[in-house]
Amino acid sequence: MSDPLLHVVLPANQNPLHHMIRTDRETQNGIRAERVGDLHWRCEARADTDHYSYYFHVSLISDADGAGILDIHPDTDRPGAVESFRRHRPDAVWVRSVGAAGIENSAGSAEAEWRRVGVDPDAPDPSVRVRLPLAAGIEHHIARMRPTPYSEILERLQALADRPGVCLTSLGRSSRGREIPLLEIDGGGPSVWVIAGQHSTEFGGVEAALGIAEGLAAGILASGDPGCRCLIAPVVNPDGNVGGHPGCTAEGVDLYRAFTGAVDGQTLGCAEAAALWSALREIPPALVLNMHCYTGCSAAGRYPWEGLYTVSDAAFRSEEARERQRRLDSLMARETGGLSQHGRFSPHAEGSLEHQLAALGIPTVFYEHQDAHGPAHQHRTGLAILRHAQSILDR
Repeated sequence: MSDPLLHVVLPANQNPLHHMIRTDRETQNGIRAERVGDLHWRCEARADTDHYSYYFHVSLISDADGAGILDIHPDTDRPGAVESFRRHRPDAVWVRSVGAAGIENSAGSAEAEWRRVGVDPDAPDPSVRVRLPLAAGIEHHIARMRPTPYSEILERLQALADRPGVCLTSLGRSSRGREIPLLEIDGGGPSVWVIAGQHSTEFGGVEAALGIAEGLAAGILASGDPGCRCLIAPVVNPDGNVGGHPGCTAEGVDLYRAFTGAVDGQTLGCAEAAALWSALREIPPALVLNMHCYTGCSAAGRYPWEGLYTVSDAAFRSEEARERQRRLDSLMARETGGLSQHGRFSPHAEGSLEHQLAALGIPTVFYEHQDAHGPAHQHRTGLAILRHAQSILDR
């Protein structure tokens, strides 16, 4: 299966092993990539919309050691994206160095973990400049957000599916035909849904969902009872994940806003939204957790720079359901860092899944994790959110 816009860029008259910039791997995003000097490359971050325009992920391969430079610019096809790209310029990016052709990297192995590397504070506006020591034959991945590729997600879910009490199924297929995996961990009790990956490059939300899956699966082995029937869909936009789309599906749909009219029977035109909504109606949830991820830390915020959204009172059709959501919001504000980025709840769009679920009286938690913290923190936070949110189901 192939996707448009994925490509390898080779400098003119260069051997393919020499001085390469790649944008053809899973989760990668980089267009108009070119070599502009000795160990100096540039590319643009392909935008999905004027807002979702700041994600990039490319890799560099050189046949010589030296000080490399990568400049990332906003998408010139979308002049309106420049301001969002500028506003989301990072202080640091994620870098991972992978050995090629049997060559070890500086860590002494064929692969290394992702690490944070600061960007050049004096880069020309509005670009991002990364300076990186390059080693011959090593592939250096540079990404705006720490990637969790679709293939890795499937491998991790399959490993969990081999454990007692765990079942791996599918919500259906994406518009490009990819499976949308669903992991069920049935410990008895009410059904709690956990979804992630609507905005596919917000990988911290994906990691939070996987952390819940891995934590509950381990708990089943230890005690046999996670306290709920947990259904986890950690990558509901697989095409966006594979293609490195910062905010949309491969068809250009913002999956967060793709549920307008669902509760009233309106047909959903987005394959991924339709599959998710159908599954939620087939297995009605008592609670839904939706995991997203902020790209960086606000200067006005405080640690851990995370966020919460909620639904307006008008979306609910009963006072009982409205009051249950208020209790849940109050609990999340008190027990998590969800108000640390902005100091308040952000409002949901009417086309959101949460707005539709509110009309059915189903409480939701929509949590923005923080990319800069990495997976271990996101795993712990995801499990803590589940533990706290479950408590309202007992009242």
